[in-house]
Amino acid sequence: MDEKIKFNIRGTMFVTRKSTIENLVPSRLSRLTTDSNEYEKNTDEYFYDRNPSYFNWILDIHSSGEIHVPSWMCPTRALQELEFWEISCKVQSCCWKTLYENDNSILKNLMAMNSAEVTSSGNKVWSEKNCGIQKDITSAVAVLRDAYNHPFRSRVGKVCFGLVLMLTLTSIFTYALNAQSITRVRRSDEELRDIYENLRFSYYEGDYLDSANGINGGDDTNQTYIDRMSQLDDKGDVSSHGECGERSNSFSVKTEMYGMSRMHPVLWYIEVIVNSLLLIEFILRLCLSPKKFRFLTNPLNVCDILSIVAFIFVIYFDEDPSFFTHKYSKPILMLLGIVYTARVLRILRLAFYVDEMKILVFSLKSSFRMLSFLFICFMVFSVLFGFLMYSFELFSQDTFENVFISVWWALVTMSTVGYGDEYPKTPQGYVLGSVTTMFGIVLIAMPIAILSTNFNAYYCCYKLKVKALSCTMKPWDKQLEHKANRNISDTR
Repeated sequence: MDEKIKFNIRGTMFVTRKSTIENLVPSRLSRLTTDSNEYEKNTDEYFYDRNPSYFNWILDIHSSGEIHVPSWMCPTRALQELEFWEISCKVQSCCWKTLYENDNSILKNLMAMNSAEVTSSGNKVWSEKNCGIQKDITSAVAVLRDAYNHPFRSRVGKVCFGLVLMLTLTSIFTYALNAQSITRVRRSDEELRDIYENLRFSYYEGDYLDSANGINGGDDTNQTYIDRMSQLDDKGDVSSHGECGERSNSFSVKTEMYGMSRMHPVLWYIEVIVNSLLLIEFILRLCLSPKKFRFLTNPLNVCDILSIVAFIFVIYFDEDPSFFTHKYSKPILMLLGIVYTARVLRILRLAFYVDEMKILVFSLKSSFRMLSFLFICFMVFSVLFGFLMYSFELFSQDTFENVFISVWWALVTMSTVGYGDEYPKTPQGYVLGSVTTMFGIVLIAMPIAILSTNFNAYYCCYKLKVKALSCTMKPWDKQLEHKANRNISDTR
């Protein structure tokens, strides 16, 4: 007859047959003998200091040779039990979701989400030798660090966050106003004449006199003056000396607006004050940071530095109208505009203090591999449909001059933007355009589903984390603590 084997799992007795544990090879139980360290001769049983609730499940795996995971079981603990008992058979597909649905990396990221480089002032224990002014300074530094690391935990942090947000929004608003012609002030007559001379235009005498009269008081509006300048460009003969022949192609009405006018004095003072305060705030954060190099290499902090540097150059060039007549002014203006716009990213830096923003970043990181694959598929099919459209419209006279334009059409069609600048005009082109549109909708829908799923998983874990941290001490724990404190006070 088949021999029976006894197992003592923390006082709970389990009895099974030897053929049951030998049914699954290899495993820890299949190698048991009377010479094993777990065997006790006095009681003729094997003792393990394990949870008996899981051992019944381990015996079921040995008897069936398959891994089925109950819904009540913790996935992490189930994997630990399988590792301890050295069970290597495959998990059945019906239990994949139960065992692998919960990803520990999500919880680890969320637990590290609020970790700051500097500990808060409440956790700091001050030594007795810190006294007087030194102690006050140290306490103030700790309060400011805590305010920057956790702005919503203290009144000081909320005030600092509100001030920085107000300054950032003001800086963005003044930047937008500075790009409007109605908020700019026309330059002086001498500066405008210098611009005319530097551009070396050979105007007709009547046009130049009309322009001079307009400068000296004819029209005070900047837009009228800019229109007059454009008319002079159309009527005047561009000299072929030097770089002046390229002037009409290099400049537009918008760049002429910056050259012929300057920033309004009120906006100038607001810009200087706001950016000076933001510079002071940046220096303060740099001084409070314990890791200066890591702080300076942070992408958002680099954007702050670039926006401050760009502001200085913008103020300098705005006061120097001769810069706008230089042949390299166009690429420099474009570069300054791009860098100057980096101030908008300050809002993004402030948004990272909100936990929901951090959850979104973690969701994007976890979806990066799949999103990259979908992006590659999107580009490949854009080229494919673009080449096909070029071939279908090959005999059409006024559509898709080259392959690059057809690929551009495929990009805007698959993304459902549809500028309408290029479109097919043949029956076969209409059919391919319909297929391209439907295929683009399917490709765009997939990354949205992936992002929403990952964000939902992170957000659910985040809510569980918040609930777990708020319930660290249960009501009966508080009662026991109160009773213990009362007993200590009675003994004193």
